[in-house]
Parts: sequence; structure tokens; C-alpha cells
Amino acid sequence: MMVGATFREEPSAGAGAPTRDAGLANRGVDPARASAPTAPDAAVGGEDADRRPVRVLFAVPEYPPPVVGGLERQARELASALAARGVEVTVLTKRFADGQAGDERVDGVRVVRIGAARPFALAAAMVRLRGGYDVVHLHNVSWFAVPVIAAGKMLGKPVLSKLPNFGAWGIPGQVSRRMGRVWLAAFRRSDAVVALSNESLAELDAVSYPAGRVLRVTNGVRTERFRPGPTAPGDRLEVVFTGRLDPAKGLADLLEVWPAVVAAVPGAVLRIFGDGPMRAELAAGIERLGVWSSVRLEGHAADVAAVLAGGDVFVLPSYAEGNSNAVLEAMAAGLPVVSTFAGGTPLLVGPPGRRWLVRPGDRDGLGAALVALASDAATRAEAGRAMRARAVEVFSIAAVAELYERVYRLLRAGRRDEVGGVVSPAWMESGESGDSGNSGNSGNSGNSGDSGDSGDSGDSGEPLRSVRPVERGR
Repeated sequence: MMVGATFREEPSAGAGAPTRDAGLANRGVDPARASAPTAPDAAVGGEDADRRPVRVLFAVPEYPPPVVGGLERQARELASALAARGVEVTVLTKRFADGQAGDERVDGVRVVRIGAARPFALAAAMVRLRGGYDVVHLHNVSWFAVPVIAAGKMLGKPVLSKLPNFGAWGIPGQVSRRMGRVWLAAFRRSDAVVALSNESLAELDAVSYPAGRVLRVTNGVRTERFRPGPTAPGDRLEVVFTGRLDPAKGLADLLEVWPAVVAAVPGAVLRIFGDGPMRAELAAGIERLGVWSSVRLEGHAADVAAVLAGGDVFVLPSYAEGNSNAVLEAMAAGLPVVSTFAGGTPLLVGPPGRRWLVRPGDRDGLGAALVALASDAATRAEAGRAMRARAVEVFSIAAVAELYERVYRLLRAGRRDEVGGVVSPAWMESGESGDSGNSGNSGNSGNSGDSGDSGDSGDSGEPLRSVRPVERGR
């Protein structure tokens, strides 16, 4: 139960925008103004704009190298893209691997690492670096956020906080933990917040965070790194998953429907790339289902672009997502995406990809989508082309970096109430307010420990139970 805020029932499909507009009007904010995209000149103040390079401090618990996870990888991509635009980026993070320097340059970006991300150490580092940044960009809203926001406010630096996920890893999850009321008080002092999904917007609305200070944006991808691979007639069809082997990713559902896919499309192969707590359970499930000849646990992918170039269909049947880097990469590689209405995924695939989204836990729908794409090369090619075009046009990391720079300039100029006018094109599409009504229980499954009843990974006589399928039509 959340402390200090009441959460509304998730809106039905397509109902996110009207609910959000009502919240804006109730708090005296013009919904049209908060939703309208801001022209570049207006975003920086027109003729009175401060044209100096903007300087930003990224606060990230663990910053690559080595690569840690999606949040950290996206922070690195954004920092590099901002640097290419002339933004002066400094990253404040902690040492988490052997051999990491205390102060180094990574991809042209200064990275300052402290021994541990303890509150005093974080605040002291921010004070020491205060002459080198105008804006603080916080990339994690766990307890790491509290000293960062407090120090930023003490130093008179505007703070932009990114809300990377929802549910157990979003506002309700943080507030439900020990001293959650203290965390919420600190979080609400953020000058602006980044929302990546309709679920995050609903959570912000529930705690009455000012809508005019919410940046609606998506993650980005370096589209030039990914290219569709050649497909030769008669090639074996490959379905690819890349990501953490975690119950929240819906891998138990995927494995249970795979025998039906292979029966419909003989010779199809499922390649699962990544590692995580489900590896042993998946291996046992493969043996139990007798699909060892068509399912491969590949481990870590050293070259994701090459993996995707060799695939035909990408699958990610998640129960919870913010903005999936894996989905964006698959789109950039020209693969059709079979996924769920969880978090920001509907925003990413957009109208061209909605046909291949199912409710989290809908095993029948998941299997049907995979069979439909696997058995029809023309449909597969058309869907892949649509995803590639959308990735290039809407989600290039350069375009995302431009939006962030505009927001940094607004914050530096003391115009935080205008942040809501900077909107990613994906958010402005008709019907793209989110499909949270189709999300099932995804809002509560960001914590992999809450994803259902995990079965004994060594018990090959029972179905995988890391996630529970939903009833059809429920």
C-alpha cells in the first residue's frame, strides 16, 4: 500500500490522454499548452536565449564500462549523443568494477567515480564539481535519488529526474518501502521529471506532480549501428530474444508456447541471449518440454547488432518495461517485434506494430502472433521494414538528445513550468496515450521477485511457474 498518495485504477486502452488532460485542468494547467510541442527557438527563449553550451551532470549509480543494464546503457548513449551536440556532460557514478579510474573520459564524456554511492559522498562530490554544471540529470529514482536531489537544491541547480519504470520499480514501489514518505518528499522537489510511459504519467498524476513539468520522451537508439540482415531463400527461421533472463520478461510464457510454434513452423529456432536468475529454470524447462533441438540458451551476446541481423523475428513477452532498449534495437535492425502492452512498448512500436502486441501472460495470443509471423515471409518483411523506418524517423538517439538539450536550457533559464511542452513525436501520435488497460499486472511486476510463484528450477516434471498466464478475455 502506498504511503501518502492514492493510486487510481489503470485507465483503459486509449484513455490515458483524457485522464491526464483532466488532471492538468484540475491543477490550472492548460492541457493544450502542456501537450503542444515546443519549437526549438521557443524552447531556449527566442531572441533572449542563452546560447552558451549547456553543462549537465549525469547522476547514475553504475555507469559503463562495463555495460551493466538497460538504464546504464541508455545513459551512456545519451551522454555521447549530447556531447556530439556540444553539451558538456559530466557523469557522477560509483566504482563497481576492478580497475575503474576515479576520473576518466569515456566516449568524450568526463566520468567521475566515487568509492561508494553513500549520501554524504554523493553530496560532497556534487559540491566539489558544482562549477562545472548547470543542470543535474538524475537517471535513477531509488534511494540514490534522495541525496542527489537534496544536494542539487542546496546548490541552486535544477534537477531533472528520470522515472525509468513503473509499479514496483516506480513511484508506488519506492513509497511502499521503508521511509517511503521521505523519499516521496525528496522526489517531488525535482524541478522536472522524465516519463517514458503512460503508466508513469498516471503515477505522477496520482501524487499531484505538476504536469507542466513532465517531459514525455522515449529512449533512443543509434540506428546506424543496426542493419537488417540478408535473408536467403530456405534459411532456417530464427526467433530472437535479447535481455536479462528474469521472470518479469515473460520467458516462462515464451517457452511454454514454443512447442506449438515449432509444430506449426517446422525447423524454427528460438535463440535466447542473455543471463540472469532464470537460466537454470529455463534449461530444465527446455528438457521437460523436449525442445532442446529448437531452443538455445546462448548466454551473453558480444555483438547484439550481429545477433539481430541474423534473426527473423524478435520476441519480448514482458510483464513490465519502461522503454525497452532491446525493442528499439530490434526495430533498428528491421525485425518485426512480438511483445506486450507493458509500459512504453506501445509507444515504441506505434500503430505499425500494435498488431503484434498481446496482453502480458496471454500465452494463446503470444503463440498466435509468433506463428503468424513465422509462417508468412511477406508479412514478416513488411512488418520489419515498418519497424526499421519508425526507428530511424522517431527514435534516433540524436533526436532524443536534441529534446533533452532543449529541456536543459529551459531549466537553466528557470522555466521549468514549460518543460511539459517538449514532447517526443511518439507521444503525439493519435492513439499513443498508452494501452495500460492491456497491461495486466505489469505495473506490479517490475520487481522480479514479485512476478509469480517461481517453481523449483530443478523440477522438470512441473510447468514453469515464474509467471502465471492470464485468463483469456479477462
